[in-house]
Amino acid sequence: MAYREIVTMHPNGVRVQAALEAAGIRTRIVETLEGSPTAVTAAAQLDIEVGQVANSLLFEADGKPLLVITSGQHRADLARIAAFVGA
Repeated sequence: MAYREIVTMHPNGVRVQAALEAAGIRTRIVETLEGSPTAVTAAAQLDIEVGQVANSLLFEADGKPLLVITSGQHRADLARIAAFVGA
């Protein structure tokens, strides 16, 4: 497998880990040794199913940032997202 468990994490990763723990979510963050531009690539690197990968997508909705997190096996439907948030 082409990944390693993070010993010293980027400050953003530390904040994500803290937020997850505060929400009662127990998980471990791993870092791939190579870039993982797609969920398929990340799943292959981690030897997991594509649906186990979380994609974080950042959009601008009416001038405001909108973070959407999807399963790696799903594509974001922009029209549906816009309707959901009223943008």
